[in-house]
Amino acid sequence: MTQISALTIDDLRRVPLLEDVPAEELEWMLPRLRLLHLAPGDQYIVFGKPVEDMAILLEGEIHVVDRNGDGPIWILREGELFGTLPYSRMQVSPGTGRPARPSRVAALHKENFPD
Repeated sequence: MTQISALTIDDLRRVPLLEDVPAEELEWMLPRLRLLHLAPGDQYIVFGKPVEDMAILLEGEIHVVDRNGDGPIWILREGELFGTLPYSRMQVSPGTGRPARPSRVAALHKENFPD
């Protein structure tokens, strides 16, 4: 897993849930987002670990399996938001997630939610 900081408003606008968000709000997000490049098989989501980020799958696909390795219990696809969201009750991950192909994830830590 590699963390890279180059992320643009255009990258965020390609996400359906963010396409109508005002530019100033996306500009606020940019310096707070961590951009991760994941290789197939990298473990990004860990069963039972605290979920502390709202994540945006910018590119790729992540398969999440249950604690026994069965599954996938869900497949995350490009343009989806996952992890914790403001007012979310999710505390820990219900499964383990690994990219099925090269993937890019933008992650916003929950400490930024009050802002």
